[in-house]
Amino acid sequence: MITALITMMTMITAQDSPAAMVVSLDDAMRQAVRHNRTLKRYLAGYMSSRRLYEAASGRWNPVAGATVDYQKARYPAVQGQPFQTTSNAVAVGSVFLMKPLPTGGKVTLSAGLTHSEQTMRLQFSDSVPPSNKDIDSYKAMVNITVEHPLLAGMSIKVSRVEIEKARLKMMADRFIYLSQAEATLRDVMKAYWSLVLAWKAWEIQKVSLGVLKSQEKLTDSLVDSGKVAAVNLLAVQSEIAKREGEVRRAWSAVVAASLNIKDAMGMDVTARPQAMRPSTEPGDQGYRPPKDLLARVLRRSNQVKALVAQMKSMRQDILKASNALLPSLDVKFRIGPAMTSNDMTEAIKGVGTKMDEAYEIEAGATFTKVLGRAPRARYEALRYARQTLKIQLKSTRSRLIVATLIALDSLEASRFRMEAAQKAITLAQTHLDAECKRFAQGLSTNHSILLRLQELEVARFQLLQAAVELAKTVADIKTLAGTLLASYQIRVPGN
Repeated sequence: MITALITMMTMITAQDSPAAMVVSLDDAMRQAVRHNRTLKRYLAGYMSSRRLYEAASGRWNPVAGATVDYQKARYPAVQGQPFQTTSNAVAVGSVFLMKPLPTGGKVTLSAGLTHSEQTMRLQFSDSVPPSNKDIDSYKAMVNITVEHPLLAGMSIKVSRVEIEKARLKMMADRFIYLSQAEATLRDVMKAYWSLVLAWKAWEIQKVSLGVLKSQEKLTDSLVDSGKVAAVNLLAVQSEIAKREGEVRRAWSAVVAASLNIKDAMGMDVTARPQAMRPSTEPGDQGYRPPKDLLARVLRRSNQVKALVAQMKSMRQDILKASNALLPSLDVKFRIGPAMTSNDMTEAIKGVGTKMDEAYEIEAGATFTKVLGRAPRARYEALRYARQTLKIQLKSTRSRLIVATLIALDSLEASRFRMEAAQKAITLAQTHLDAECKRFAQGLSTNHSILLRLQELEVARFQLLQAAVELAKTVADIKTLAGTLLASYQIRVPGN
């Protein structure tokens, strides 16, 4: 009788629950992938790194440009000077195409035209009035300029440092983003199973309250017939009052769990209804982790991959700092035809026709050496920083191993607890049915029935707890192994 009553009350409770938004685990996870704020922040960081890598990859792209410059000056006449420049104006225009070299230097092809206007004041004696002479000249030139370091900065690897760093940072940010995506979905799953647990706990309390009210009616009739003492009615009424408080507290737990998963999904937590009702039951009871789980965790962990990428980036910094220990010796060589004439057309044509007669050559070298220990100190600081990353990598691997071993033990413990709870439910149900028969015969008390009912509630809740803990543990294991996204066929944005 009591078993049929519990089954009937469970159906009534499911139909008569407060307003709630129904959500499946799959919907919760996909909603979180699109709208979780933390995940969006990590995605923005990863996309920024991708764009920075694209920008850094254009390091060897040619650069074209043009310059225009105009200067004019006037000077007062000085008595007693036969030759004086009283005004000077220079207009310079040039275009250039510069190509960076992978070895650290650059080659520039430029062409320019200079126009000079000069006014000369001539006065050979005080008795002769001064005269002015205007002089116009044009200078056209085409140059090839090579600039290149010979010591510090001369290396294909060194010149590619910024590109490699940008690439490695992009990789590290991608692994961090994927790690955060798996962690976010794992947290959503755990929040979902916590919501399942809260709802089931509330339903158990509601069912128990209904059973107690039915027991109250039965006890009242038995008291009227004189089969049991009136104190039995007081006992069940007292338990009903306490259970009503437990039902309300259980509903508060449902609301809290609903708000937590709403926040994880990126939803408006103020929207009504507040409660969310899960439609997915805890599964994965038959999940079996792979035999090489530890090796998979260490091999596929995005946390480990991110640290490895950061170490490689640090190696690029060390390479650059090591090269900076050398002194700088930068050489420059410029050659090209240059033609000066009073006629602009003649000057321009002369650049191409009189290359062997009119040309300019420039060569130079600059040597610099930083005094003091600053470069060496930076180099040593980077080496120590890399050692820190090595230690962090070892700690991360150790922490992953510990987390995996704990998860495996928790998996077995949850299965054991589920089996034990199933046995406890069967025994508690049998004991409760027997106690109810004795009560109907006047051989037992409501106190004994309430104890048996409490035992059944505890056993049912323990089974539910074990199932939820098992589902959470499976989510932990899949996250550690890096298979959580693939197992639910979820593709995160930007990947």
